Amino acid sequence: MEKGSHSQAPPVHDEPATGTTGEEETTRRTSLSNDSVFHILQTSRRRDVLRYLQAQLEDENDDFESVSAVSISDLTEWIAARENNITVEQLRSSQRQRVYISLYQTHLPKLDELNVINYDDDRGLVTPTPTIRKFDRYLEPESPVEEVPAQKYERWIGAYALLTVLSAVVLALAASNLVPFTPLIVGVLIVGTLGVVTAAFAYELSKNE
Repeated sequence: MEKGSHSQAPPVHDEPATGTTGEEETTRRTSLSNDSVFHILQTSRRRDVLRYLQAQLEDENDDFESVSAVSISDLTEWIAARENNITVEQLRSSQRQRVYISLYQTHLPKLDELNVINYDDDRGLVTPTPTIRKFDRYLEPESPVEEVPAQKYERWIGAYALLTVLSAVVLALAASNLVPFTPLIVGVLIVGTLGVVTAAFAYELSKNE
């Protein structure tokens, strides 16, 4: 070897990456087993979360990069109103609270774990991921006859129960001549009151249809 000569290091060539490509990574992140899909769809509230976020995406032309985050409070109110078949303005705090607790503690963390959403529980925000598109064929627009939760009509059930008890008491008093009305007059008053309550109930139903 001549003096002053230096050994040359062999040129370094970038070897093909052995990991996943960007496309493969996207596929991996959006993959979801059939068992996971059906597990998610088993719960009506998770289905409603998906419906709400899918509608949000449609409003923003399926742009996942710029889609706006959804607040848990807005999501809660929409689902609670849907479950009770009333408007958001008609919701009671107890109805909101029931839905909020289940979303916060159970459903949103599960959807985040499966990469269907990005869930920021500190800020109370939810953002859909491309994985949500796997549910499109299961959540197409539909108009099922849904069961109406009993809490929607609880005040009317209470009104009818109270009216029944009062009617029985007044009729008993009338039959015992303890009130200045004959049983016939009492019966007419009861029927009239029942008619008014029924008409009010029917009116509320018509507003919510």
